[in-house]
This record gives sequence, structure tokens and C-alpha cells, in this order.
Amino acid sequence: MPTDPLPTSAFESAQVDCAAAGHPDAVAAAGHLATADHPDAPESESDRVRLPFAHHHYAAATAAPPFPSREGGRGVRSLLARMTPVEKVGQLLMPIIFPASPADLTLSADLIALLDDYPLGGYFITAGGGDAHRVRAFSAALQAHARIPLILASDFEGGAWNYLASAAGPRPAAATVGASGEPTHAHAKGITDAARLRDLGLNVNFAPVVDVLTNPANPIVADRAFGADPALVTRMAAAYLDGLTSVGIGGCLKHFPGLGAVSTDPHYTLPTLQRTPDELRAVELLPFRELIQSGHAHSIMTTHIYIPALDPDLPTSVSPIAIAGLLRRELGYGGLVISDSIAMGALTARYTIPEASLLAFEAGTDLILGAPDLATTRATHAHFLEALAAGRIPHQRLDASVRRILRFKARWAILRNDESERAAPAPALAASRAG
Repeated sequence: MPTDPLPTSAFESAQVDCAAAGHPDAVAAAGHLATADHPDAPESESDRVRLPFAHHHYAAATAAPPFPSREGGRGVRSLLARMTPVEKVGQLLMPIIFPASPADLTLSADLIALLDDYPLGGYFITAGGGDAHRVRAFSAALQAHARIPLILASDFEGGAWNYLASAAGPRPAAATVGASGEPTHAHAKGITDAARLRDLGLNVNFAPVVDVLTNPANPIVADRAFGADPALVTRMAAAYLDGLTSVGIGGCLKHFPGLGAVSTDPHYTLPTLQRTPDELRAVELLPFRELIQSGHAHSIMTTHIYIPALDPDLPTSVSPIAIAGLLRRELGYGGLVISDSIAMGALTARYTIPEASLLAFEAGTDLILGAPDLATTRATHAHFLEALAAGRIPHQRLDASVRRILRFKARWAILRNDESERAAPAPALAASRAG
């Protein structure tokens, strides 16, 4: 793999002439009617990336959008029209700041200043050993200070992968649920998980894992997966998501395009997956494809993995071929795309966090997860503004991602219609930052 990021000109040279977004032929593969209010309609940049292998049209006539097409439409448009570039870029960012102790679960002066300077899109919550009362108070304080309500999420998967264990208690791992073979067990777990998250003030669970565990020695997925059968993984994930939905908590399919076969951990190094295109479609992509078509893809998280048959140059999380091409164009997904932590070693060995964040955004990601501290969050924000001013980020592209983030918030009642009408730039900030 080359050590330099793919230049913009190379991305442009990979584009092909396609119909503009909204043209019936351009969205036929997605099975949806593209309208300005449809949160699951692929954006135009998704239809301009050439896939390195034969393009398959998967979506069936029965494919359903994941939520009503006009969810939050007018309020989202009104809010988006009033936001400054500074505030729009803020919506793209979701830090992960691990507390060293429960005492760190508080609004520090620096965090308050950050929230005042621009509205973050979200915040990743970890308990850090704190109890339910402390996590609940921290979540409430974050939302009370946010001008635009935050996506508050965590990895509340179960088993060993539970950042809220001290506040919410233990939960069974996905492998335990999958071994039962009973989707009703996954559905019940979804209900219980959602109730505990709601009690703590969170509104999204970064789950379920839909990786297909074909490597039993996998160091990162292990008992986080429902199993080794793509059909079983799909059934269990759908039932789990139905459980989350019944309590009003959003879910997230991860890790696209699939980590179940790897032998290294992207937290430390970049895994390589040697799959042919047909193998990728038959195993790793099957749960994503089926869950997108059935309307269960609330959001999708990308992962850092190198798949030479897909993109010989770039990790999937910063690859326009993988995200704008495969996920959005071929699989027809037009909803919210979230990066896995951008601070993992798989990326930081090659890029700074601000540059990796921008590359992920350019590849088709909406919400950038994982700046590990407030200084890096600010540096990433500044890097995006510089790219916007230089023309590297078109304003239309920025608006597309912010629109998806706001629609997601409206869908899950994070941003209610009355709030979207009221939420507005702080007057002083709007005046000083409008450029």
C-alpha cells in the first residue's frame, strides 16, 4: 500500500458520468424515490465513484426506507438554512474522551467552551467507573448546554464490550444470544438494552455488531458477533434492532464492510482481508445488504480494514470506493454513516487525526467519531474549515452530511420539530463566524 493519501485529483479521475441525484435511473439501484426530504436517498456524490469490480443491483422492489420519508423535513431544512459553516462542521464531530475516573464525568470549563464555540454532533459516553446517577447527570448536563441536541451514544453491546458496565450492569454477549438461535432472545435484549440506555440519558447504541465471525481466532470481534452464519447474524440483528426501536433508541450496524475474518486488531494496526468480490458479497456484505433493504439500517459504522480487491490503495474507512461507491451506490444506502474511532492505530500510523477525519468525510462519511481530547477536536474542526475555505469541501457536500445528521436526530426524537424551529446560531457567534 502507498503511504500517501489519495489526492483529490485521483478521486476525481475515478468518477464516472451518472445521472444527477433525483433522476430515476440514478437511484433505481437503491429502490427509493430520491427527494429532498427522503433521508435514505443516496446523494449525488455516491453515484459518481467507479467500483473496481462488476456492479450488482441488489435492492428488491420490496426494499423499505428505514423511516418515513418526510421525517423532520421542514424543521431540518429550516435549521440547516440558519446554520453557519462553523456550526455545520461542528455537527460532523463526535469526540471519545475516556474519563480517568468518575470525577471526570463533568462539564469542565474547556468542554463548556467547546460546546459554546460550535455545536458538536454528538458525544461518546463512557462510565469510567461511575454509577448510574453520575452518568445520568453528565448526559443531562451535556444536553442542557447544547444548542442543538447531541447524539449521546456508547458501545453497549454486552459481554466484555460494555463501556457502561459500572452504571448499567453486565449484559450477555451477542455470541451468547446468537448461540440460542432464537431471534426472540435478541429482541428481548434490545428492549432491555434500550431501556437501560434511556435511563442513563443516552439515545443511540453503537450496536449491533453484524460482522460474520469466520475466523474463530479473531482478536477484535470474538464474542461480539452473533455467529459465523451470515443469515443467522442478519436475523438476530434485525430482531435486536426491533427491540431498540420499540423503546425509541437508535442502533448502528457495524463494522462495514466486515471485520469477522481478520486476524489483527485495527485499534493497533491495519488488518488485511483477502476476499474476492463474490466472497465479500456472499459473507461480509450479506447482513448489511439485507438489513438496509428491510429498513433496519438506522445508521452504519465503517471500519479500518484493507481489502485489496475493493480498493488497492486505501483503508475502507477513508476510501470513496468503499463508502460512496460500495455502501451508498451499490447497496443503496443513503442514511447516516459514522466512522469508527478515527484515533485507532490503523489510521494514525499513516495520517494525523484531522487529516484522517477529512479523508473519511470525503469518502462519504457523515459523523466523525473518536477525537480523543478537546484540543484534537478543535484542530479537526479547524482543518475542516480550512478545507471548506480552500474549496476542497464543496458547501453542497457539507450540507448533505449535516442534513443526514439532523434527519437522524429528528427520526429518533433527539431533535424534535419544535426544537429544530427554535435551535439557531448564537447571535454573536453567527455574526463573528459567518465567513
